Amino acid sequence: MPDIKLLYVDDEEKIREDFEELFSDFVNVDTAGSVKEAVQLIQSGVTYQIVITDLKMPHQDGEELLGYLKSQNHPALRCLCSAFPPSIDTSLYDHFIPKPWDYRKIHSIFKDNYVDRDEL
Repeated sequence: MPDIKLLYVDDEEKIREDFEELFSDFVNVDTAGSVKEAVQLIQSGVTYQIVITDLKMPHQDGEELLGYLKSQNHPALRCLCSAFPPSIDTSLYDHFIPKPWDYRKIHSIFKDNYVDRDEL
């Protein structure tokens, strides 16, 4: 498995569990149930190459997390995942992943950005 660290942020536990189950063979997956939890993981010193966040979440939304990453010049590839068309500043994210997410779309992000195509 390539040494890629990914943070998946979604307030729905079942979706986080499904994501981790599907992609943990390809990347090292951490999950967070809120923006606050995600920021704590990032500030703890874990280096993430990819951050995928849901847009609509209680208290703080994915736009706030993406804005935080951009303001900190965090090097992670920033991906927005939502069932709704994005209506936020497109400079906050590198990829939009529609929900329900498509395994192939996410897999192609891994391949196109971080992995020798023969490894996946």
